[in-house]
Amino acid sequence: MFKVILYIILLIAAIIVKYKFSDSGYKLVKPIPVLMLILLVGSSYLTNPNTYSLTILIGLTFCLGGDMLLLFPDYFKAGLFSFLIGHFWYIGAFTAGALVFSWPLTIFIVLAAVFMMSQLWSSSGKLRLPVMIYILVITAMGLTAWSHFNAVLSPLAQAAAWGATLFMISDSTLAWNRFNTPFKSAEGIILATYYAGQYLIAVSAII
Repeated sequence: MFKVILYIILLIAAIIVKYKFSDSGYKLVKPIPVLMLILLVGSSYLTNPNTYSLTILIGLTFCLGGDMLLLFPDYFKAGLFSFLIGHFWYIGAFTAGALVFSWPLTIFIVLAAVFMMSQLWSSSGKLRLPVMIYILVITAMGLTAWSHFNAVLSPLAQAAAWGATLFMISDSTLAWNRFNTPFKSAEGIILATYYAGQYLIAVSAII
């Protein structure tokens, strides 16, 4: 319980610093929650080594790299690429076992992805190709997370599936805010859903 409370405090602190303090303060605070998750999953892996936990750990590490790179506008592409690699590792974790696709859910997620791509196609400009690729990959991450849960029906797999969903919401909000229609509350939504999503994915690897 203490770890959960500490993580929530770090999450809230990152959001407050984003809105109320300087960019330099935000750059110091933003990576801390994911770094905490890396330490927790890493500790769990050392206690009980397994492929799933290791794969999630590597994915978290690439996401941390993406976190840090996206703090600098000139490194947006590099940050996007780092997150992309992180998603591939998550997909690898979710597809290591059996998958059972729910077609209604699959159709819904695919339609949501098509909608986002149609809305960002023109506005993403020179970043169109990496943005479109990213949408495809994070869609695959969400689909495989839910298909993994449908196959094993465990609480940990369910946590990963909801984590992937929150991650998709976070990235969709980020893309919409950056390339389509900026809005004031975007950063709060992006951070809250991102940190919550990463937490749930990390929890699925803590055995």
